[in-house]
Amino acid sequence: MNSFNIEKLFKTIQFLLKNYDCYDVYFLDNKRKWNKNPEKLKDIISSEVWFRIWASSRYYDNDELLDLFKPIVNNVHFQGLMSKFTNNADGMEIDITDTLITFEILYDLIEYHIHILNTEKYIPDWNYQGKKIQNEYLCRVDDFKKNLKSLLSDQVLFDSFFQIYKALTKNNLFNSISTTINEEIKLYEEQILLKRKLEESKKINQIYDFLSNKIDFDIGSSVTQKQALIRPFLRLLNDAINPAPIGLQFEIVSILGALKDPRCAKTLLNLLKNTSLEYTNLISNIIYALGNLQYSEISDYLKMILQLPDYIDLSSGYKQPIYDVKSEAIWSTGKLGITGRNLINEIVKYISHKDNTIKIALAWTMGMIGTKEKKEEGVVDLEILTTLLELLKDKNKKVFEESIYSLKVLGFYELIDNLNLNNIPATPILALKPSSIGLYELSETLYHLISLKQPVVIAVTGDSGTGKTYFCESIKYGFGDISKDDILYLMRDNPAHRTIFSRMIDKKFTKDFLDPQYYTIETMDEKKLASSQVFFDFINQYSHKKLIILDGWLDEIYFYQVLKIFYQFNYLDCVINFRTTYSTRRINLETREGILERVRDCLRFVENPPIEETEFYRNGDVYVYNLDNSINSRLSADEIKEVFSRKKVRLWAEHIRIGSFAKKLKELEIKEKPLNVRTEDFIMQNDCKIETEDEAIEIHTERFFRSINNDIVGEPNLLQKIRFKKFIPEKISHYSPGIIAYHNTDGIVGILTGINDQNHFTQIRKDKIYNHCIFNDQIFAIGNESKIYLFDFNKNLLRTLKISAPPLSAIATDRNNIIATGHQDGTIRIWDINSKITHLLKGHKNPIIDIVIDKKGIIVSNSIDGELRLWNLYNNSIKIYNDMMFNTSLMGLERTSDNIIFVKENNVIKLDQENETIKIVSLPNDLEPIAFYPYYDGRIFAGYRKKEDRIYFIVIEFKKDKGFYNTIRTDMNRITGITAMGPRIIISGMDTDGAIIEILGSETYVRGEFEKLQILKNSKRHFQYHSMIF
Repeated sequence: MNSFNIEKLFKTIQFLLKNYDCYDVYFLDNKRKWNKNPEKLKDIISSEVWFRIWASSRYYDNDELLDLFKPIVNNVHFQGLMSKFTNNADGMEIDITDTLITFEILYDLIEYHIHILNTEKYIPDWNYQGKKIQNEYLCRVDDFKKNLKSLLSDQVLFDSFFQIYKALTKNNLFNSISTTINEEIKLYEEQILLKRKLEESKKINQIYDFLSNKIDFDIGSSVTQKQALIRPFLRLLNDAINPAPIGLQFEIVSILGALKDPRCAKTLLNLLKNTSLEYTNLISNIIYALGNLQYSEISDYLKMILQLPDYIDLSSGYKQPIYDVKSEAIWSTGKLGITGRNLINEIVKYISHKDNTIKIALAWTMGMIGTKEKKEEGVVDLEILTTLLELLKDKNKKVFEESIYSLKVLGFYELIDNLNLNNIPATPILALKPSSIGLYELSETLYHLISLKQPVVIAVTGDSGTGKTYFCESIKYGFGDISKDDILYLMRDNPAHRTIFSRMIDKKFTKDFLDPQYYTIETMDEKKLASSQVFFDFINQYSHKKLIILDGWLDEIYFYQVLKIFYQFNYLDCVINFRTTYSTRRINLETREGILERVRDCLRFVENPPIEETEFYRNGDVYVYNLDNSINSRLSADEIKEVFSRKKVRLWAEHIRIGSFAKKLKELEIKEKPLNVRTEDFIMQNDCKIETEDEAIEIHTERFFRSINNDIVGEPNLLQKIRFKKFIPEKISHYSPGIIAYHNTDGIVGILTGINDQNHFTQIRKDKIYNHCIFNDQIFAIGNESKIYLFDFNKNLLRTLKISAPPLSAIATDRNNIIATGHQDGTIRIWDINSKITHLLKGHKNPIIDIVIDKKGIIVSNSIDGELRLWNLYNNSIKIYNDMMFNTSLMGLERTSDNIIFVKENNVIKLDQENETIKIVSLPNDLEPIAFYPYYDGRIFAGYRKKEDRIYFIVIEFKKDKGFYNTIRTDMNRITGITAMGPRIIISGMDTDGAIIEILGSETYVRGEFEKLQILKNSKRHFQYHSMIF
């Protein structure tokens, strides 16, 4: 007797697999022949077993196969069992014969297990039909045992067979194969029954019922093994006698596309070739399915599709667009990898196509083909590089983003750094930090915040498919010394959590704008608590939590409103926005959803407003981590848990906010005095009609250059200087992270971007510019007349807004909703850009000096007579204060409180609305203020001029009983503006060599940045997000 063993078995299996075709449904008979389309149970078992063996060998998972065959081959009576099956296979090499016999034993074991699965299934007594079927299987079990006993004719061998069976019931692969075939048989039997009904009734409703009942991917079904669908579905598609209707074909192909089983390939390709082009949805789904399988035989068909016009003529005379088909054809070309190289000449023709989805697919496909080329051949086709560079000129952000991503995947980092990309809207894309790095920094920030306050509230946002919930799932069960019980996780798409959110939103807003799914009768009860009270009750209820996570994608009418409530009451600490390229979102959704139609639906769920258009991002008082979570940048769940497992940096606070200037502090006395306040109501009147005039403007772009501080001992707080040759920035403001807006009186308005150090500016010569502010992503500026100049650098547009009113003296916005101007006659106007009308507020008797607007929409205005008014637009009430201390153009807000800051002469004044008092600290008498910036933590950064014209930059702090200040050295002889960004203070002005911007920070931060910049200087690879030094 031949000593057959595992090694010989596996060697023979590999030999037989050489002729196995994985792209169709094959089985191996006992004559060593591969046959198609199994019908009998044994043949179906053979087909499934051999496919699983092929799949395991493809992924080198030999352990799984070993566990399947060891109980058979290693059984002490294995040779005896083989001898009883010998007559079923003869006339071949011994090892092949022994292998086929081994498989025959395995087939019998699987067949027996299928019968047992049906006998052990619970059937209620009332289910008569189910009980009848179960009894039939009990009979089959008895018949199987009788036949087996007759074949083996030996009790020892009979017992050995069931010893093997018992061992295999613990094997996952054995159970999976058995369950798959068992469910397939049931589907097949039901399919035959339904086809009979179809022939009788001539209706297809029963078939659709079959699909909806058995193939429900949302709620699960009786089919637990999705492979059970393959052969029944392929039978339907291959049935030439009773061909499936187009609608049914679409349903089947949609599901097969999600399953990604290579056995479908030839059937799907044949169906594709025989389907009329008018059925675009079916064709798109077939192409999607074959692309997922990377089936190269589809190339000729894709070429034909790409050569067609964008519209095809139907017999009805209607022109059918085939954009979706072409887009899917290009995506599939990218999935083919290097095989898709043969189609490059066809797809590059779409570089200027009007459909952005097609151009996005083109950019991704070029990257995928180039990646495969580089990996296999070490070079990248020139056509790929030139195509991607051409796509960078596209004004669509998604096309630009996808092209940058592909260039990065191909390793062209240095090329990107050296390109002059005059694409202002896309600048934030270049600044995105990889989540692999950003999450490391986020973990340190969370540990820092939790050490300071409780609870810390973070919002995790991003378009559908960007990985936000994946991240939340990785940390919501705790990390480091933060336990699961310390964390409250609320998800926008969870109905119970939505009830919490909906109660916080203003009821009037809810009624006017929200879909009923977001509220209940309870949340809409007018007698219930006010939304603000609901919010604070929520905070009190969960005040014991260390971390609250809000998970959801931003939409204007719901989740954005929820976050605005947390922000308005200063409880929103951090926003993590996961960004990915369109291709990464699609790949994530293909994995999650599977079915193409669902992928497309989810791709439509994009954030509105995008994070860049929110006050959280623009104002700089919330920690914002805008992270690239594309495939090459993201972390796995285990990696995320490891990153968050412990705190790693001791002085992390110095790297995220402006650090301490504690050295050489000088003490100041705080004087406090009460204020008289009166409250009045007001009526806001409709006023002027706004006339608009649009004109195109030329945006000039210049590179600016930084110089590193060479005297860190003498100037320990100075990091860098930026010089200007042509003009002086009169005022600077925080436009968005990494971008500064500025103007000067000569009519120049511009933005400075930290990416590639570019200055984008324009100039109007018909008026001077005296002030500006930011609204959305536009710069609003005022000059001598009753006009607002709206500069839109994204559209190269200047819009002049004119009204018939006294000259403007002040302008302010809350950056998102309110635009207010003060006038020489003491009036204030609210500008409604959409309806082109202004609303009038009357109260001041003298010219308005300045206006600021707080988070709650309260307008603060002061006039030259010392009158200060706080206009509440929500309840039409005014608080009025009178004190000549308020007669100053230097007025601002503490972002994390209701306090208002004034700087007048050598005094710094803080108005505490809650206690109706002012606190005053007085600097030396010979100091005259010229600029100031109130920081979110209560500190004031100010520029002062001494009587002998020496300029000082001073940091002022209010403590409980004392004030303190520290003077920081500067060589400026004029300071024109101050702002802050992250851990940096940015001041603009003049020195002896001309216009300059200085970037300052705490000593600890500056030293750390010097070390980082030195490392980057010597690095071969440049990281663009490190360029965002402001």
